[in-house]
Amino acid sequence: MNKTVTIIREMNKIEKELASARVGVLAIHTRDNEMVQLPGSFLYHNKNIFITIPEDDDLFEKIDYDSGASFAVIRVQETRPGRKTDVKKVFKIIYVTLNGHLKKPEDVKVPQIVKDLFNEKYSSAKNSENQNDKHVFLMLDTSEIKAMEETIG
Repeated sequence: MNKTVTIIREMNKIEKELASARVGVLAIHTRDNEMVQLPGSFLYHNKNIFITIPEDDDLFEKIDYDSGASFAVIRVQETRPGRKTDVKKVFKIIYVTLNGHLKKPEDVKVPQIVKDLFNEKYSSAKNSENQNDKHVFLMLDTSEIKAMEETIG
């Protein structure tokens, strides 16, 4: 079994992965120095990640803004190269990791723009108006983006 790891440097390819991904995991710190992982739907907009949490969630009060945070997306694709009779499977795994600091969106217009884009990305959100009204958008102010593709087979 061969394994090849390729670093993805083309920003358009990375942004395409982030646009097509439906879920990811945000890792943040709380004021109690706990590390919390928040899986969920997200939006990549202007080099930042936006993820929602319920406004009444206890976590909302414990979040340590301006602390380091990380967001990850992983996509696994199984393919069979060549003819359909080939038995050998090939797995392609794409990892995208964004590192930065957790922020509250400072621009008052950003939350509405993000809500609209969020609803556009997740079509089921269009069916329930005001779904995000009781949610707070957390923003990962991205300072570093890493991506790689791993092929196994």
